[in-house]
Amino acid sequence: MRTIAEFLRARGVDPRLVAVEHNGEIVTRDEYEQRELRDGDTLEVVHFVGGG
Repeated sequence: MRTIAEFLRARGVDPRLVAVEHNGEIVTRDEYEQRELRDGDTLEVVHFVGGG
């Protein structure tokens, strides 16, 4: 198993720039290191992009 934080790091994603939903529940950044992912889970990651 891996955590949300490990999942994001493996993909080079800065956790400060995303919002994560795990199995239909919004996850706070404080929970990324503890929240474990299991087979069959759903994960939605929204990446914020700035511009101007």
